[in-house]
Amino acid sequence: MTDIIIFGLKQFAEQMDWLLKNSTDMRVRAFCADRAYVPSGSVWGGKMVVPFEDLENYFKPSECSILFCIGYTDMNRLRKRRMEEAIARGYSIAGYQHPTALIQADKIGYGNIFMENVVIGQGAEIGNGNVFWPAAHVAHHTHVGNYNFFTISVAVAGNIRIHDFCVFGANCTVKNGVEIKDGTLVGAGAYIAHATDEWSVYTPPRTYKLEGKNSLDFKL
Repeated sequence: MTDIIIFGLKQFAEQMDWLLKNSTDMRVRAFCADRAYVPSGSVWGGKMVVPFEDLENYFKPSECSILFCIGYTDMNRLRKRRMEEAIARGYSIAGYQHPTALIQADKIGYGNIFMENVVIGQGAEIGNGNVFWPAAHVAHHTHVGNYNFFTISVAVAGNIRIHDFCVFGANCTVKNGVEIKDGTLVGAGAYIAHATDEWSVYTPPRTYKLEGKNSLDFKL
Protein backbone atom coordinates (compact mmCIF):
# COMPACT_ATOMS: atom_id res chain seq x y z
CA MET A 1 0.00 0.00 0.00
CA THR A 2 1.30 3.44 -0.96
CA ASP A 3 0.79 6.30 1.48
CA ILE A 4 -0.31 9.55 -0.15
CA ILE A 5 -0.56 13.16 0.96
CA ILE A 6 -2.99 15.17 -1.17
CA PHE A 7 -2.04 18.79 -1.80
CA GLY A 8 -5.27 20.76 -2.07
CA LEU A 9 -8.39 21.66 -0.10
CA LYS A 10 -10.95 22.14 -2.86
CA GLN A 11 -13.31 19.94 -4.86
CA PHE A 12 -10.46 18.59 -7.02
CA ALA A 13 -8.80 17.20 -3.87
CA GLU A 14 -12.13 15.83 -2.64
CA GLN A 15 -12.67 13.99 -5.93
CA MET A 16 -9.21 12.50 -5.88
CA ASP A 17 -9.55 11.38 -2.26
CA TRP A 18 -12.71 9.47 -3.26
CA LEU A 19 -11.12 8.01 -6.40
CA LEU A 20 -8.00 6.82 -4.59
CA LYS A 21 -10.12 5.17 -1.94
CA ASN A 22 -12.40 3.42 -4.43
CA SER A 23 -10.08 2.52 -7.31
CA THR A 24 -6.55 2.02 -5.92
CA ASP A 25 -4.64 0.56 -3.00
CA MET A 26 -3.27 4.00 -2.15
CA ARG A 27 -3.98 5.30 1.34
CA VAL A 28 -4.52 9.03 1.86
CA ARG A 29 -2.87 9.95 5.16
CA ALA A 30 -3.59 13.68 5.18
CA PHE A 31 -4.21 16.80 3.14
CA CYS A 32 -1.80 19.72 2.91
CA ALA A 33 -1.86 23.26 1.60
CA ASP A 34 0.09 26.48 1.94
CA ARG A 35 0.22 27.61 5.57
CA ALA A 36 -1.95 30.64 4.88
CA TYR A 37 -4.87 28.31 4.08
CA VAL A 38 -4.44 25.89 7.01
CA PRO A 39 -5.96 26.97 10.35
CA SER A 40 -4.29 25.36 13.35
CA GLY A 41 -5.57 21.87 14.09
CA SER A 42 -7.81 21.82 11.04
CA VAL A 43 -9.44 18.71 9.63
CA TRP A 44 -10.87 18.31 6.13
CA GLY A 45 -12.54 15.29 4.58
CA GLY A 46 -12.12 13.44 7.86
CA LYS A 47 -8.33 13.74 7.72
CA MET A 48 -5.88 16.17 9.26
CA VAL A 49 -4.58 19.11 7.26
CA VAL A 50 -0.97 20.16 7.63
CA PRO A 51 0.93 23.15 6.24
CA PHE A 52 2.96 22.25 3.18
CA GLU A 53 5.88 24.26 4.56
CA ASP A 54 5.99 22.02 7.67
CA LEU A 55 5.21 18.68 6.03
CA GLU A 56 8.49 17.07 7.14
CA ASN A 57 7.42 17.52 10.77
CA TYR A 58 4.52 15.14 10.12
CA PHE A 59 5.58 12.87 7.24
CA LYS A 60 9.13 12.24 6.10
CA PRO A 61 9.86 12.07 2.35
CA SER A 62 10.62 8.35 2.70
CA GLU A 63 7.15 7.69 4.12
CA CYS A 64 4.83 9.03 1.45
CA SER A 65 4.32 10.58 -1.98
CA ILE A 66 2.41 13.77 -2.74
CA LEU A 67 -0.49 13.95 -5.20
CA PHE A 68 -0.95 17.53 -6.36
CA CYS A 69 -4.60 18.42 -6.85
CA ILE A 70 -4.03 21.97 -7.98
CA GLY A 71 -6.12 23.16 -10.89
CA TYR A 72 -5.15 25.63 -13.59
CA THR A 73 -4.46 28.53 -11.20
CA ASP A 74 -1.99 30.95 -12.81
CA MET A 75 -2.19 28.87 -16.00
CA ASN A 76 -0.89 25.76 -14.19
CA ARG A 77 2.26 27.52 -13.01
CA LEU A 78 1.33 27.19 -9.32
CA ARG A 79 1.19 23.42 -9.73
CA LYS A 80 4.66 23.46 -11.28
CA ARG A 81 6.11 25.57 -8.46
CA ARG A 82 4.73 23.38 -5.69
CA MET A 83 5.78 20.15 -7.40
CA GLU A 84 9.31 21.41 -7.87
CA GLU A 85 9.47 22.54 -4.24
CA ALA A 86 8.39 19.08 -3.09
CA ILE A 87 10.99 17.37 -5.28
CA ALA A 88 13.72 19.68 -3.94
CA ARG A 89 12.72 18.61 -0.41
CA GLY A 90 13.05 14.93 -1.31
CA TYR A 91 9.40 13.94 -1.84
CA SER A 92 8.28 11.74 -4.69
CA ILE A 93 5.37 12.92 -6.84
CA ALA A 94 2.38 10.62 -7.16
CA GLY A 95 0.25 10.20 -10.26
CA TYR A 96 -3.12 8.56 -10.85
CA GLN A 97 -4.71 6.50 -13.60
CA HIS A 98 -8.38 5.50 -13.34
CA PRO A 99 -9.11 1.86 -14.24
CA THR A 100 -11.27 2.98 -17.17
CA ALA A 101 -8.54 5.16 -18.70
CA LEU A 102 -6.89 3.75 -21.84
CA ILE A 103 -3.28 4.92 -21.89
CA GLN A 104 -1.21 3.80 -24.88
CA ALA A 105 1.48 6.49 -24.74
CA ASP A 106 5.08 5.61 -25.50
CA LYS A 107 6.34 7.91 -22.76
CA ILE A 108 4.74 9.29 -19.58
CA GLY A 109 6.37 11.62 -17.07
CA TYR A 110 5.61 12.02 -13.37
CA GLY A 111 2.68 13.54 -11.55
CA ASN A 112 0.04 13.07 -14.25
CA ILE A 113 -3.62 12.50 -13.40
CA PHE A 114 -5.79 10.50 -15.82
CA MET A 115 -9.42 10.41 -14.69
CA GLU A 116 -12.37 8.31 -15.89
CA ASN A 117 -12.50 7.27 -19.57
CA VAL A 118 -9.48 9.29 -20.63
CA VAL A 119 -7.88 8.01 -23.86
CA ILE A 120 -4.25 8.62 -24.79
CA GLY A 121 -3.41 7.22 -28.21
CA GLN A 122 -0.57 5.03 -29.38
CA GLY A 123 2.72 6.83 -29.98
CA ALA A 124 1.78 9.81 -27.81
CA GLU A 125 4.21 11.33 -25.34
CA ILE A 126 3.09 12.91 -22.08
CA GLY A 127 5.34 15.15 -19.98
CA ASN A 128 5.04 15.97 -16.26
CA GLY A 129 2.26 17.33 -14.10
CA ASN A 130 -0.61 17.22 -16.60
CA VAL A 131 -4.26 16.78 -15.59
CA PHE A 132 -6.79 14.97 -17.79
CA TRP A 133 -10.40 15.19 -16.60
CA PRO A 134 -13.05 12.60 -17.55
CA ALA A 135 -13.38 11.63 -21.23
CA ALA A 136 -10.50 13.80 -22.45
CA HIS A 137 -9.03 12.25 -25.63
CA VAL A 138 -5.51 12.82 -26.95
CA ALA A 139 -4.98 10.94 -30.19
CA HIS A 140 -1.99 9.11 -31.67
CA HIS A 141 1.53 10.55 -31.90
CA THR A 142 0.65 13.77 -30.12
CA HIS A 143 3.27 15.29 -27.84
CA VAL A 144 1.98 16.87 -24.63
CA GLY A 145 4.47 18.95 -22.68
CA ASN A 146 4.31 19.82 -18.99
CA TYR A 147 1.70 21.28 -16.65
CA ASN A 148 -1.29 21.39 -18.96
CA PHE A 149 -4.96 20.96 -18.00
CA PHE A 150 -7.48 19.11 -20.19
CA THR A 151 -11.05 19.49 -18.97
CA ILE A 152 -14.04 17.27 -19.68
CA SER A 153 -14.40 15.77 -23.19
CA VAL A 154 -11.54 17.65 -24.81
CA ALA A 155 -10.73 16.18 -28.25
CA VAL A 156 -7.11 16.53 -29.37
CA ALA A 157 -6.34 14.94 -32.74
CA GLY A 158 -3.14 13.21 -33.84
CA ASN A 159 0.34 14.55 -34.57
CA ILE A 160 -0.14 17.68 -32.48
CA ARG A 161 2.56 19.33 -30.38
CA ILE A 162 1.29 20.89 -27.17
CA HIS A 163 3.85 22.89 -25.22
CA ASP A 164 3.51 23.88 -21.52
CA PHE A 165 0.97 25.67 -19.27
CA CYS A 166 -2.03 25.29 -21.59
CA VAL A 167 -5.69 24.97 -20.58
CA PHE A 168 -8.34 23.30 -22.75
CA GLY A 169 -12.00 24.03 -21.96
CA ALA A 170 -14.78 21.46 -22.01
CA ASN A 171 -15.66 19.99 -25.42
CA CYS A 172 -13.06 21.96 -27.34
CA THR A 173 -11.39 20.37 -30.38
CA VAL A 174 -7.87 20.68 -31.76
CA LYS A 175 -7.26 19.79 -35.43
CA ASN A 176 -4.54 17.31 -36.32
CA GLY A 177 -1.01 18.48 -36.95
CA VAL A 178 -1.14 21.92 -35.34
CA GLU A 179 1.15 23.39 -32.69
CA ILE A 180 -0.24 24.67 -29.39
CA LYS A 181 2.29 27.04 -27.88
CA ASP A 182 3.01 27.84 -24.23
CA GLY A 183 0.20 29.33 -22.19
CA THR A 184 -2.59 28.83 -24.71
CA LEU A 185 -6.09 29.10 -23.22
CA VAL A 186 -8.76 27.38 -25.34
CA GLY A 187 -12.34 28.16 -24.31
CA ALA A 188 -15.12 25.60 -23.98
CA GLY A 189 -16.44 24.48 -27.35
CA ALA A 190 -13.71 26.17 -29.38
CA TYR A 191 -12.18 24.66 -32.53
CA ILE A 192 -8.45 25.18 -33.10
CA ALA A 193 -7.42 24.67 -36.73
CA HIS A 194 -4.10 26.55 -36.81
CA ALA A 195 -1.04 27.05 -34.63
CA THR A 196 -1.64 29.25 -31.60
CA ASP A 197 0.40 32.15 -30.25
CA GLU A 198 2.06 32.03 -26.84
CA TRP A 199 -0.16 33.12 -23.92
CA SER A 200 -3.13 33.62 -26.23
CA VAL A 201 -6.87 33.06 -25.69
CA TYR A 202 -9.30 31.42 -28.13
CA THR A 203 -13.07 31.37 -27.67
CA PRO A 204 -15.99 30.30 -29.90
CA PRO A 205 -18.98 32.52 -30.75
CA ARG A 206 -21.32 32.78 -27.80
CA THR A 207 -24.66 31.00 -27.74
CA TYR A 208 -27.53 33.46 -28.05
CA LYS A 209 -31.19 33.44 -27.11
CA LEU A 210 -33.76 33.22 -29.94
CA GLU A 211 -35.94 36.23 -29.27
CA GLY A 212 -39.65 35.73 -29.85
CA LYS A 213 -39.34 31.94 -29.60
CA ASN A 214 -40.75 29.65 -26.92
CA SER A 215 -39.39 26.15 -26.41
CA LEU A 216 -42.94 24.82 -26.86
CA ASP A 217 -42.91 26.20 -30.44
CA PHE A 218 -40.61 23.32 -31.42
CA LYS A 219 -42.12 19.87 -31.94
CA LEU A 220 -39.54 17.89 -30.02
